[in-house]
Amino acid sequence: MQLPMLLGVGALVLGIGGTILRDRILTPSASVEEKPLPMEALPVNETRTSEFIQPLSSVIDDETASKLARRADPRMMSYMRDRPDLSASGSTPTAKGVPFFGNPDGATPDDHEHRHTLLEHPGLTISYSGQRRTANWVAWDLTEQDLKGRPLMPRQLTEDNRAGGPEWLGTADEIIDAKLIPLQLCPPQDRLADRTAQQSTYLMTNVVPSYVAVTNGPWQDFEQHCRGLVKQGFVCHVIAGTMVDDLHPRMVPKSSIRIPDALWKAVLVSPPGISSANDVDAHCQLLVIRVPNRPDITDKSWQAYTTTAAAIEAATGLNLLMSFKSDIASMLRTAPSGPMPVPMR
Repeated sequence: MQLPMLLGVGALVLGIGGTILRDRILTPSASVEEKPLPMEALPVNETRTSEFIQPLSSVIDDETASKLARRADPRMMSYMRDRPDLSASGSTPTAKGVPFFGNPDGATPDDHEHRHTLLEHPGLTISYSGQRRTANWVAWDLTEQDLKGRPLMPRQLTEDNRAGGPEWLGTADEIIDAKLIPLQLCPPQDRLADRTAQQSTYLMTNVVPSYVAVTNGPWQDFEQHCRGLVKQGFVCHVIAGTMVDDLHPRMVPKSSIRIPDALWKAVLVSPPGISSANDVDAHCQLLVIRVPNRPDITDKSWQAYTTTAAAIEAATGLNLLMSFKSDIASMLRTAPSGPMPVPMR
């Protein structure tokens, strides 16, 4: 009698186990508690599909959001729901004052040709080309205080209503393909202390089409180098821009957005207290890079792409050192690294 009883109990256990297994398989995944994804599973400036992006927004916590904002994938920004309101009619104040490098192409707020439109926003100033649908240059200052704050949740890149209308603007979705991503010339990581200024970095007028190899390579390396200098107590006065061959333009596929032939950045490294270019002396350092905007970039070190202010001026027609004293400008214009700064800490 024991054998039949054991067989009956076994059958009952198997039946209950099968029912539980069936219910788990058929039960919607929403009933299962989702945990935040580990950081190694998050994308780092690589194009991803919406199937990966959408579940992430539902499980993200504050700590993960802070890390993600520092490593945000541009495609994710395009799908996040939290859009900043940066319209001209909104309450966002307009930045006042002349950028440290001045106005090297004479941009004006009412440029009817839409070639050099001056756009002032909290924390950065932009010269924008509506004809190319990309920035000519973006300027900002970076201090130690600017790095003290929390990154915002990944934001959706948004239109800049001051740029003259949607016909002069591109979109993030237009830029993204297998190798191209939207690069924010002034990165949000440089505007952590001021949330409004950080929101300004998500304007499409601050965005240019860049190849992944450039963004994740020397460009990112130089950004980190500048932040390292700032953490040592220096101040970085930054201007970054594009080089575009209008005679032989490269276009984003199925779009009128110009792909820059190269990206450049000039950084005047100074001790605190240098509030204008007229105050620059031999204790300051000028760092300049020019990175070809190509998908086959292999060297990730920014030092491999150093150049001079004179070379940038010759290629772009800009007058980068227009606000500097003539003797200091002459010294900095042709020096690849400029005079080395005195260590402060």
